[in-house]
Amino acid sequence: MPHTTAVWFLHDGDGEVKLWLSDARQKMKNLMARPACSLFILDTANPARYLALRGHAELVADPDCEVGDRVGAKYDTDVRKMLREGETRYAVIIRPFQVLVR
Repeated sequence: MPHTTAVWFLHDGDGEVKLWLSDARQKMKNLMARPACSLFILDTANPARYLALRGHAELVADPDCEVGDRVGAKYDTDVRKMLREGETRYAVIIRPFQVLVR
């Protein structure tokens, strides 16, 4: 079944969307098993507007928090405080093959 949760994301203008996820989470386990994914972004100023992406996720270990720090900066948060002993954090790079704008 699809697994839907709220996630922080980063778009660098390079056509890719990046997430920063822990391998301890179910979402990451699902992506490891099946890298097909979607991302739904709602315009909070106008809930009738949204962006929906479908794509394939590439999972890249991010031990130095390179992507994590950039995602955290977007949301004004020190993501290193989220690190837990024994988990691995991954940069999830989504390469969309379908984009829907409403």
